[in-house]
Amino acid sequence: MERTRDRFHPALTTAGFGGVQVVFSLISGQAVTHLTSLGLSKSAIAILLAGLPLCGTICQPYFGSWSDQSALRWGRRRPFIVAGTAVLVSSLCVLAWADLIIQGLFSDLVSPESLRLLLVLLAMLSTLAMFIAIQAIIVGQRAVITDNRTIVQQSEAHTWAGRHINISGTLGYLAAFLNHPEHVVGVHQTAFSRTTVPTIVFLVFAVGLTCYCNPEKQRTTLAPGDRHEGSLKLIRQVFFGPSSNMRTIFIIQFLSWLGWFPFLYYIVSFEPRAGFYTAVHTIPGALAPLSYSTVSLFTALLLPNISATDTGGWTTILFRPQNLWLVSNLIFGFAMLGTIFVNTATGTVLLFSVVGISWAITHRVPYSLLGDELSQESPEGRTQEDLSRSHGLVYGVHYMAICLPQIFIMSVMSVVWMSADMTGGSALGVVWFLRLGGVSALLAAYCTTRLEQATPEKGRGLSV
Repeated sequence: MERTRDRFHPALTTAGFGGVQVVFSLISGQAVTHLTSLGLSKSAIAILLAGLPLCGTICQPYFGSWSDQSALRWGRRRPFIVAGTAVLVSSLCVLAWADLIIQGLFSDLVSPESLRLLLVLLAMLSTLAMFIAIQAIIVGQRAVITDNRTIVQQSEAHTWAGRHINISGTLGYLAAFLNHPEHVVGVHQTAFSRTTVPTIVFLVFAVGLTCYCNPEKQRTTLAPGDRHEGSLKLIRQVFFGPSSNMRTIFIIQFLSWLGWFPFLYYIVSFEPRAGFYTAVHTIPGALAPLSYSTVSLFTALLLPNISATDTGGWTTILFRPQNLWLVSNLIFGFAMLGTIFVNTATGTVLLFSVVGISWAITHRVPYSLLGDELSQESPEGRTQEDLSRSHGLVYGVHYMAICLPQIFIMSVMSVVWMSADMTGGSALGVVWFLRLGGVSALLAAYCTTRLEQATPEKGRGLSV
C-alpha cells in the first residue's frame, strides 16, 4: 500500500472530529429535555434515541463499504463527509425550531391535537435524519485520516482526533450550561435551540477544514457484485480471521457501551434522590456533563505527553494502551456502582467527574489499537491487503460493536418505562441502568486483560 506524507499538521486534518463532537454534546446533553418540551413521552424519547445506535449499526458499515469502493473524482471519503454535513445542518435547524415551523405552516389549518401530532412526527423525522447523517461523517473521517498513512501517522491522527473530541465536548457542554434558563432572562426557547446556530457554524468550519487538509486521489472501483463479495469476505476475516485482538476489541466495546449510553443521555436530567430523570433542567444536571468533559479534556491533553516521554521501566508498562483501557473500564464501572452510596446532587457531580478519565481513554485507545491491527503484517510478511484497503468497512463494523449494546439497553429501558406507563406502576429508575452499566464495564475490564500485549517491533504504543 502506497504511503503518503502529510502536507498538514494532524491538528488540522482531524479538526472535523471536533465539529461532530459539538453536535454529540448538544444531542446527549440537551436532546432529552428539548424533545420533552416538544411533547414526546419518556418511552417515545427512549425509542427515538435508540435510533442513533440503530442507524450506526445499519448505516456505518454500508457507508464505509460504499466509500471504500467509490471512484468519485472528489475522492472516496470527502463526498460522504460533505453530504452528511449538509443533511446534518438541515435536520438540526428543523429540530431546533420544529414548533415554530409547525405553527407557521399549519396553525390555521388543523386542530390543536393535529398540530401536536405533526410536531411530534417532524421532531422524530428530523432526529432520525440527523442520526443517519452523522454516520456518514463519522465513518468518512475515521477512514480518511488512516488511508495511506503509516502507523506513526495514524497514531498522531488518532491522538489529535481525541483532543478535538474532548475540547469540543467541553465547549459544547459549557455553551449549554451558559444557556441554562436561569442564566438567560426573558428567553423561552430550550437550551438546544439556543445553542444550535453556534453549533452549526463550528461544525461547518471544522468539517470544511478536514476536507481541505485531506486531499484524495480518484480511485478505480469494483463491479457491484465484487463489492458485496469483497465486503462479506472482509467481515469473515475480521470475525473469524487470525486477528484475535480485533475481535477482542469489538467485545470490549460492546460491554463497555452497555453502560456509556444511559450515562451520556440521562445525566443532565438525572435526579439522584429519586433515581428518575425529569423534564426539569437543573443547574447540577447541566454541570455534570461539563465537569466530566473538563476532566476528560485535561486527561486527553496530558496523557499522550506522559506516555511519550517515558521509554522504559514501570511507566512503559503502566501506559500501555491495553493497561490504560483496563483502568478506564475499572474507573467507569466503580463510578457507576458508586451511585449506590451517593444520593446528593453535589456528590453525583463529583462522582461523574471522575468518569472523564475513562471518556478520554475511550476516545483514544480503541482506535489506536484498531489502527495498529489494520497496519500489521501477516505471518508471511505481506500486508493484509483486504483490511488495509477497506478501512471504511472495518471502522463501520467497529461502530456496530458500539451501537448494538446501545440498541439493547435502550430497548430494555423503553419496555420498562412503557410498561410502567400502561400499568401506572413505578418504573425502574435510570440509576439502576447506570449500575448495570457499571457491572458490564467491569466485565469489559476483564476482557481487556485478554488483549495481546504489544511488542516493540509491531510499533504499538501511545506515541505522539
